[in-house]
Amino acid sequence: MKKRILGFVSVSLLVLSGLAMAGGAPKGGGHHGGDSGSGFYIGAGYNFFETESAGLDWDTSTLDLRIGKFFTPNFAVEGRIGIGVSDDTVGGVNNEIDNYIGAFARGQIPINNQFSIYGLAGIVTGDASASATVGGQNVAWDDTNFAWGIGASFALNRMSSIGAEYMNLYDDDGIEIGGFGINYMHKF
Repeated sequence: MKKRILGFVSVSLLVLSGLAMAGGAPKGGGHHGGDSGSGFYIGAGYNFFETESAGLDWDTSTLDLRIGKFFTPNFAVEGRIGIGVSDDTVGGVNNEIDNYIGAFARGQIPINNQFSIYGLAGIVTGDASASATVGGQNVAWDDTNFAWGIGASFALNRMSSIGAEYMNLYDDDGIEIGGFGINYMHKF
């Protein structure tokens, strides 16, 4: 999984930096907090998570809503609410992420008017479930944990951007949930 993460982050940064170099600055400035508007933003993300436990790997996906506020060009506070949109069965065990909610601090470094990299750190609480086809056992997970992520964003114009990120959603009790996602953000 770590090789996939490194590969994803490397390719994302190369693609987004190439777009930034090719496009020049958007008219009127970039998408970073503090340069225009109220600093508030809303967005959505589609995430491809891998859950690792007991030597098995499940691939699931989620859709999330993000709401936040930039207090400076380099710092924002962000909330996310996510729901599972797919499940996976491996070794007779079906696994899915039901939902999660999180609060994050977002540190951002603008590279130029269009391209920035960022890091996230915060707390997530969520529900997941697993059921075995043999024996009919059901296991539910409901826990709160530290979560972190890294990403890159590319401004389409002053108010909108697209991005790619890696998020480590959960890592405790022999269970690790992490993966990459794509997102869209609109600033007000």
